[in-house]
Amino acid sequence: MSDAPPVASIVIVTYGQRALTEACLRSLEQALGPELGRSFEIVVVDNDSPDDTVAMLSTWADRVTVLAQAANRNFAGGCNIGARASRGEILIFLNNDTIVGAGVLEGLVETVREPGVGAAGLRLLYPDGGLQHAGFLLVVNPNESAIPLPGHLLYRHDGDHPAGRATYELDAVTGACLAVGRDVFDEVGGFDEGFVNGCEDVDLCFKVRATGRSIVYRGDLTVEHHEGGTRGAGIDDRINMGRLHARWGAMLEQDDELAARNWDATLTEPADQRLLPSRDIAVVGEITGIGPAADEARGLILALERAGRPAVGVDLTPVKLRPVLSGDTGRATIEAVCRAAPAGPALRIDVPFGAASAAQAPPGAGVRARHVSPDGRTAGVIPAAPAGEAAWIAPAIDVAGPVGPGGAGLLVSLPAHDTPACQAILDALAHSEVRGLPIRLVPTVVARGLAERVAATLPSAELLAPCSDEARWIALAATADVAVCLDADDRFERRALGAAGAGATVVVAVPDGPAGAILGEQAVVAGPDGLAAVLPAAVAAAPSGRAAVAACARAACAPERVGRQLLALVGQGLS
Repeated sequence: MSDAPPVASIVIVTYGQRALTEACLRSLEQALGPELGRSFEIVVVDNDSPDDTVAMLSTWADRVTVLAQAANRNFAGGCNIGARASRGEILIFLNNDTIVGAGVLEGLVETVREPGVGAAGLRLLYPDGGLQHAGFLLVVNPNESAIPLPGHLLYRHDGDHPAGRATYELDAVTGACLAVGRDVFDEVGGFDEGFVNGCEDVDLCFKVRATGRSIVYRGDLTVEHHEGGTRGAGIDDRINMGRLHARWGAMLEQDDELAARNWDATLTEPADQRLLPSRDIAVVGEITGIGPAADEARGLILALERAGRPAVGVDLTPVKLRPVLSGDTGRATIEAVCRAAPAGPALRIDVPFGAASAAQAPPGAGVRARHVSPDGRTAGVIPAAPAGEAAWIAPAIDVAGPVGPGGAGLLVSLPAHDTPACQAILDALAHSEVRGLPIRLVPTVVARGLAERVAATLPSAELLAPCSDEARWIALAATADVAVCLDADDRFERRALGAAGAGATVVVAVPDGPAGAILGEQAVVAGPDGLAAVLPAAVAAAPSGRAAVAACARAACAPERVGRQLLALVGQGLS
């Protein structure tokens, strides 16, 4: 190891779980390469492991500082011991049940070194790709306490969920991978050792926030996390929560303002909790969540209702962020989740909401139906794709009323959760020949630094708030001439089809997606690299094509039509 102080010290606390610790160290060795021992040091604090972890750690003595304790000091105590023995300017507290990739820790260090930043965390994924952590939100659980409790944002949602991939300033991030400046850590007194393997990370973040510094969540950086491997079992979180509440409870509020600002979402449970009669169809996925897959699931619920077979709505994962819905879609969604589950065999329509679930269906698939019955019959139901052996249906999108007048220039669905893609679109718009045309930007999320990027690249554009409700998006599109919809994470291209139904000419990235399959030559195809070149012609042609593009989209995507198609395709599974 070098005699010069490292930039960062990685502090790992262990108690048993030798195999997990060894895998973590090997991942760090591979990720850091020659910087291990130079820019980065590793300090492992063993809390009197009952297995041969210390013997294994002895084989790393040339690369790792090992501090073997005679008693278990728990997570907080072990971290404090490691921090005191380390030499880096930045402290990175890392669980031993993590796998770290190249460039991740460097990104955290870069963030913590920014002026005004006190600590930073990142996106944690389960080995199966599901989301374990995307920052903490403070949410009141009326069954437990009137004081908001910290809960993982998007817990168990898909690991690539757009809302989890952005960068935000939050109140707290998990200690499973937490970077903090040494001076800040010392100033706030480190971890409170009164917490027993729970809430000490939230408490630390609150102490850092109390100094006026920010806590940054980096959704563009990921670490694999085998949750629980470090923490162990038998922990009573009620004691930890009680300690947290005693210190901070009077100052805590539910993160309603944050949810509304960043995601156009609410943290409130649906008000209508009546239990409606059960039915024999269940739509399963992200029913009450935010994002493209949730919109698709809600579209199917409305389609089935319009076709006379109201469905049960089942959220596969716990939902904290809920869209602010209006109209028939909002009502139908609430009624669907308030229906009792079918008592007998039912048709289950799964809406894949990310990489893990999409792998169960062909590429580009939007919906698959699976008959849940003893004989295990299945039927594929996939929207908007080239004709083939599978049966394909369009996304169900509710567009009512007359075709919009247009005249308000460009409306852009801006993938702000994906910084490189967002910047590429802004650059293309800045270099187009329609710079004098009004441009409205509707971001998928309000990511950290978004307003500054827009102001620097496209100062004449109007940056609107995110829009979680399709009905409001369609109303905006009705006033637009051209809608630019290049969000690669909207696999269903619902924003493009909704805008087309309102009369806007739409720009999409690929010709064979749902919008291209339905609109054909009426859709303009161009990625960010070609966007500047196609916009002048698209804007010029937009006024004369409004009626035709709207008629095409409405004919294919009308919920009544989609519902009838869906029932015809899966009717053999219904009584």
